[in-house]
Amino acid sequence: MSNGNPFSAGKFKPVSIHEVPPHLCSDYCIRCLRPFEHLDKCAVVSGSRNAKYRGIAIEVCPSCVDKSLDIQNLFTVYLHAPTALPVHDERKMKPIFYSNWPLDGFLKMSLLETGFWRIGLHRGHCEVWTDEEKSRYSDEGIEMAYQKGSLVYGASRIFKPGTFWKIVKVEFLNLGNPRQLTDRFGVQ
Repeated sequence: MSNGNPFSAGKFKPVSIHEVPPHLCSDYCIRCLRPFEHLDKCAVVSGSRNAKYRGIAIEVCPSCVDKSLDIQNLFTVYLHAPTALPVHDERKMKPIFYSNWPLDGFLKMSLLETGFWRIGLHRGHCEVWTDEEKSRYSDEGIEMAYQKGSLVYGASRIFKPGTFWKIVKVEFLNLGNPRQLTDRFGVQ
């Protein structure tokens, strides 16, 4: 008898810390930006052979899993800390990169006017930038935006009024300086 425990029913198997891939997570779905609620089930997915980028997994809500492009690595359960920062605090909203080893490259992160950070994704997976690509990046003089409800990115003038979120600032996350998986999962 399972007593409601999905692990005892054989639906899921626990994974060791060594099986968790390098991944990006936040208090919301990396793809659709829907904030996670306490005890939400989250999927950690990486790119399948059909995806251009495969090296970094992302934490998404189950409805954002794309079976044609994703390999589901594991499920996590979102626990909202009672001492957490307010939901739309820029410090809390910034995604965190977890890995037990450093990787080469950078992720482009765009702070939207909503307070959410949009990660530069290519077909739903983290687009890794080289140091050279990062140094050439410039959007000077162009107001950039993301279309609401999609991953479409471009100059705000290409979107109809009210259908986009303006980008307030852009930062690059250094993959060579990850937080340790043990910090996230509390194991040694």
